[in-house]
Amino acid sequence: MLPEDSDSQVITGSLDDFPVLQLSVTDDSASGQLAERFQTTAVPALEQIDGVRAVEIAGSPVPQVHIAINLDDLADAGLTTADITSALRPGERSSPPDRSATTTATSGSRWANG
Repeated sequence: MLPEDSDSQVITGSLDDFPVLQLSVTDDSASGQLAERFQTTAVPALEQIDGVRAVEIAGSPVPQVHIAINLDDLADAGLTTADITSALRPGERSSPPDRSATTTATSGSRWANG
């Protein structure tokens, strides 16, 4: 018997929930282009095949932005790292709605070259 303050979770399923076929695809295109091409061409075609329940693309790269913050310049501008974080939250930045992105801000004493 579980303790009274514990939560239990029951997951039901069958062998039909496991993938029957997995494919790996690579090429020399820029990061993410292959996944985008497959999402717009291969996935719809595969989903139309009788007996195909679902098609998923996994392992494609996620766009990221890395920001090196000069804390002295930030303070001179009257801003804090919290201001940067707030400005970069989802819904507060301009990006296409069909693309996900992660943002990482790091502080340091110098601007990153690049």
